[in-house]
Amino acid sequence: MQSQHYFGLVLLSLNVSIGGLALYQHVNDEPESRAKKQAPIAVQELKSLSPECCHFVFHTAVSKGDVEQVINCLKAGSTDDRAHKDGSLLELAAVEGHADICRVLIAAGANLQRVSGTFLYKLALQGKRDVLSVLQKVGVSCFCPEGYGRGRHVLSHAAMEKAHAGINVLLAAGFKPDVQPEHEELASAILSGDEEKVRSLLTPQNASLLDGYDESYLMQALYLGYTGIACAMIQAGADTEVYCHRVGFSPMYYAASHGYKDVVKALLTAGAGPDSSLLGGNTALGEAIANGHDDIAYMLLEAGADFESPGGDHGLTPLMYAIGEGNRRMFDKLLAMGADVNGAAYDGFNALMIAARDNSLDMARVLVEKGADVNIMAESFCYTPILIAVMNDSVDCVRYLIECGANVHGTDYDGNPLLKISENETIRQLLLDAGAQWEYPDREEEE
Repeated sequence: MQSQHYFGLVLLSLNVSIGGLALYQHVNDEPESRAKKQAPIAVQELKSLSPECCHFVFHTAVSKGDVEQVINCLKAGSTDDRAHKDGSLLELAAVEGHADICRVLIAAGANLQRVSGTFLYKLALQGKRDVLSVLQKVGVSCFCPEGYGRGRHVLSHAAMEKAHAGINVLLAAGFKPDVQPEHEELASAILSGDEEKVRSLLTPQNASLLDGYDESYLMQALYLGYTGIACAMIQAGADTEVYCHRVGFSPMYYAASHGYKDVVKALLTAGAGPDSSLLGGNTALGEAIANGHDDIAYMLLEAGADFESPGGDHGLTPLMYAIGEGNRRMFDKLLAMGADVNGAAYDGFNALMIAARDNSLDMARVLVEKGADVNIMAESFCYTPILIAVMNDSVDCVRYLIECGANVHGTDYDGNPLLKISENETIRQLLLDAGAQWEYPDREEEE
């Protein structure tokens, strides 16, 4: 059956006559004819075809998993050195899950340099255990040459991507973690989530185990959500201040942002600092608040975390995160501890502006009562609390800020008066009642 399909397309590529093609297609449609043509194309027949036609037959045989036809093509001189949109023929066979074809191609000298950790990871996600087993036995590269995983071992990359099933497929196919042989059992147990085995193997000497990329297995346990294993490693003496090489996560930062309360507690008990942060980014406290993990935020505050420290891309303070999340309990806690109500982010944005943006009237009242400046201006874009409130149609906060003496004669960065910024009729009337104008001719003349 496969032979007639190959022959049909081969005849097409040889530009047979329309009549001949029609006759071939007619015969091809007959069940009896198909049954008679199940045998693969012989080696001598393949040699009589053009190289392009022969390679097409080869490619199709690989794709379909026709081992005998692949062997005939190899005997006829076909090779795996021609790239396709699917990569090499070895890669095509692997993606299709044809382990036997992979063995044949490798035995015939297929180029193994094209196979990398990135490709192995793809196969693992597809559950191609048999193919991976074949590739593992011939020693293909396990390292990822590109993307976020660049330079990492495929198992470490899978851990970072939280690919639990992929890790299990790779381990079952015989791939070993990127550690010294004496640590392979422990590393494999960590990656597979076998907490009992991990605890039986942990010692103060191996608790800080690193892979060949200097990525800690404590971080890899956290990526995979194995909090029990992470706690066991910390209690055994793992280094608590190691950072992820890709984006600069620390164990404390990662645990706080993901709500791993037991891990945060274990880290604090082991002496880890509560002010751990993402390199160049947010703090553990900011992440805990931003992600709604109040219990962890309280633990960090009790341990002495800096509640004024800015973080994230914009430099928001923990108080700003609490307001942005509408977290009144955390908001009150931070103010009770003395958080600065006029503290500003990198761009000058402050707590009152966030409350005004979200129309959080109760929080805005408390901020003003505690000394927040209603006319404070962010240096970038000339933002003021009332401008932010007008831009976001925050009616309640516009009314309150006017009552508190907010300047209604301000403009945005482009010089537009407040009345022109909002189309909300209630806001416009509030501004008009407070003396705002549609135009400021004197200001234009000054400019």
